[in-house]
Amino acid sequence: TGDEFIEPFKISGVDGNMRSDDVVICFNFRTDRCRQVTTALTQKDLPEFGMHKIPLHFVTMTNYDDSFENIRVIYDKPNLVNTLGEVVSKANLSQLRI
Repeated sequence: TGDEFIEPFKISGVDGNMRSDDVVICFNFRTDRCRQVTTALTQKDLPEFGMHKIPLHFVTMTNYDDSFENIRVIYDKPNLVNTLGEVVSKANLSQLRI
Protein backbone atom coordinates (compact mmCIF):
# COMPACT_ATOMS: atom_id res chain seq x y z
CA THR A 1 0.00 0.00 0.00
CA GLY A 2 1.17 3.49 -0.72
CA ASP A 3 0.04 6.99 -0.10
CA GLU A 4 -0.56 9.73 -2.63
CA PHE A 5 2.97 11.06 -2.18
CA ILE A 6 4.88 7.97 -1.04
CA GLU A 7 5.78 5.22 -3.48
CA PRO A 8 5.33 1.68 -2.14
CA PHE A 9 8.59 -0.14 -1.42
CA LYS A 10 9.79 -3.37 0.11
CA ILE A 11 12.95 -4.41 1.89
CA SER A 12 15.28 -6.63 -0.13
CA GLY A 13 15.09 -10.28 0.79
CA VAL A 14 11.56 -10.02 2.21
CA ASP A 15 8.46 -10.88 0.18
CA GLY A 16 6.53 -7.93 1.66
CA ASN A 17 3.23 -9.77 1.99
CA MET A 18 1.05 -9.20 5.04
CA ARG A 19 0.11 -12.32 6.94
CA SER A 20 -2.27 -13.24 9.73
CA ASP A 21 -1.22 -11.78 13.08
CA ASP A 22 1.11 -9.17 11.54
CA VAL A 23 1.08 -5.76 13.22
CA VAL A 24 0.07 -2.65 11.28
CA ILE A 25 0.41 0.82 12.80
CA CYS A 26 -1.38 3.52 10.83
CA PHE A 27 0.30 6.83 11.71
CA ASN A 28 -1.94 9.22 9.78
CA PHE A 29 -4.35 11.39 11.79
CA ARG A 30 -6.38 12.27 8.67
CA THR A 31 -9.30 9.93 8.28
CA ASP A 32 -9.88 9.82 4.50
CA ARG A 33 -7.05 7.60 3.26
CA CYS A 34 -6.64 5.64 6.47
CA ARG A 35 -10.33 4.79 6.53
CA GLN A 36 -9.97 3.25 3.06
CA VAL A 37 -6.81 1.31 3.94
CA THR A 38 -8.26 0.11 7.24
CA THR A 39 -11.44 -1.06 5.52
CA ALA A 40 -9.52 -2.89 2.80
CA LEU A 41 -7.17 -4.67 5.19
CA THR A 42 -9.41 -5.46 8.15
CA GLN A 43 -13.10 -4.88 7.60
CA LYS A 44 -14.31 -6.44 4.35
CA ASP A 45 -13.28 -8.54 1.40
CA LEU A 46 -12.71 -6.77 -1.92
CA PRO A 47 -12.89 -9.60 -4.47
CA GLU A 48 -12.83 -7.17 -7.40
CA PHE A 49 -9.23 -6.38 -6.37
CA GLY A 50 -8.35 -9.94 -5.34
CA MET A 51 -8.19 -8.88 -1.68
CA HIS A 52 -9.62 -10.37 1.47
CA LYS A 53 -9.50 -9.03 5.00
CA ILE A 54 -6.62 -10.30 7.09
CA PRO A 55 -6.67 -10.97 10.86
CA LEU A 56 -4.11 -8.31 11.81
CA HIS A 57 -3.15 -6.48 14.98
CA PHE A 58 -4.18 -3.12 13.52
CA VAL A 59 -3.45 0.07 15.48
CA THR A 60 -4.51 3.58 14.46
CA MET A 61 -3.63 7.00 15.83
CA THR A 62 -7.27 8.08 16.05
CA ASN A 63 -10.73 6.60 15.59
CA TYR A 64 -11.48 6.60 11.86
CA ASP A 65 -14.92 5.02 12.07
CA ASP A 66 -17.03 3.86 15.03
CA SER A 67 -18.21 0.82 13.06
CA PHE A 68 -14.69 -0.63 12.68
CA GLU A 69 -14.19 -3.87 14.59
CA ASN A 70 -10.98 -5.30 16.09
CA ILE A 71 -9.05 -2.04 15.71
CA ARG A 72 -6.94 -0.58 18.52
CA VAL A 73 -6.96 3.22 18.78
CA ILE A 74 -4.07 5.07 20.44
CA TYR A 75 -5.80 8.45 20.94
CA ASP A 76 -9.48 7.64 21.28
CA LYS A 77 -10.80 11.04 22.31
CA PRO A 78 -13.93 12.93 21.31
CA ASN A 79 -13.76 14.93 18.11
CA LEU A 80 -12.78 18.55 18.78
CA VAL A 81 -15.24 21.14 17.56
CA ASN A 82 -14.82 24.86 17.00
CA THR A 83 -11.08 24.55 16.51
CA LEU A 84 -9.08 27.61 15.49
CA GLY A 85 -9.06 26.42 11.87
CA GLU A 86 -12.86 26.08 11.85
CA VAL A 87 -13.36 29.52 13.38
CA VAL A 88 -11.01 31.13 10.85
CA SER A 89 -12.72 29.29 7.99
CA LYS A 90 -16.22 30.31 9.14
CA ALA A 91 -15.02 33.93 9.25
CA ASN A 92 -13.94 33.57 5.58
CA LEU A 93 -10.35 34.39 6.47
CA SER A 94 -7.29 32.89 4.80
CA GLN A 95 -5.15 30.42 6.68
CA LEU A 96 -1.95 28.47 6.20
CA ARG A 97 -1.64 25.00 7.72
CA ILE A 98 1.81 23.49 7.96
